[in-house]
Amino acid sequence: MTWNTEIIAALIGLASAILGGIVPVVLHHYLSKKRGTESTPPPIKDSLAANISLMSALFGLVSLGLTSIPAIIAGHMALKNIQLSEGYLRGKKRAWVGLILGYIELFILMLAYNLYKLISWIFN
Repeated sequence: MTWNTEIIAALIGLASAILGGIVPVVLHHYLSKKRGTESTPPPIKDSLAANISLMSALFGLVSLGLTSIPAIIAGHMALKNIQLSEGYLRGKKRAWVGLILGYIELFILMLAYNLYKLISWIFN
């Protein structure tokens, strides 16, 4: 007789555990459909790193390429963050423009420095 009560108690415990996990989920789903309060995705935001990359690259045009390295770093960070955000961050074009301008400015800065060193070596 004890064996039957233990089986019944185990079955009741199993049923309550299963229903305890399922009923709240089903009830929440049913009530949210009934009220029309479905979960909304988080708002889409602009990437701060993409904005910094673009602004640094644009300022690098005026400052003779001195802010090209921050533009490159911020551009790479922005692209990685946008990729990992699963669509909740935007600004991929700004990051690419900042990256491209940053690399062009860095190339021109290095070319000008090497040209300066070559000219000073020739005339000395």
